[in-house]
Amino acid sequence: VSQMRSWLPREVGGCFWFGNDDPNMVAYTPIYCSMTRQPECYNTPGADEVTFSMKNAYWVENWVANMVYPRYSMLFPSLKQVRDSLQQAYFDQQPAIEAKAKAMEPKEMQQFLNDYSVNQAQQMLARWQQLAFYLVVKYNDMAVKPEENGQFKRSKYGLGATVTRPGFPTPFARELIRQSGDRYASPE
Repeated sequence: VSQMRSWLPREVGGCFWFGNDDPNMVAYTPIYCSMTRQPECYNTPGADEVTFSMKNAYWVENWVANMVYPRYSMLFPSLKQVRDSLQQAYFDQQPAIEAKAKAMEPKEMQQFLNDYSVNQAQQMLARWQQLAFYLVVKYNDMAVKPEENGQFKRSKYGLGATVTRPGFPTPFARELIRQSGDRYASPE
């Protein structure tokens, strides 16, 4: 998404809000048009369409999205919370960042906006990696691990607490039963 504001200095006026994957499954990061270098997460050496890298935003965002797709209603709220908190932080910071930049000389402004944009992109990647690890642990093996105060609960023996197994959504389960009849029924 391009935010073009001709009334501002060139270095500040153009801000490209960049995301690598499905529009609803990424946090768009601010990339100022005056930048002279790319964040590593958007230009990762060795990463391409057939080479996964944990340092590459495209791959990490796709990994998260692919975990969410099959259990969208269950996992998407976690993704949405991270996405929205990141984007809101970017929006909240933008006026102060731009005011600070406008008070600088053009070269200094360009360096400042370079550093800011690179840092935001790299921080987004780090947060998306945390989200991926969280989703793997929280929803492993079609179970849901309980949490309390942002931590996974443990049993009195230090192991993970008893999980819940929500199963398939009711409409899907009914359709599965309709199509398969009693083929998968449990013996009495």
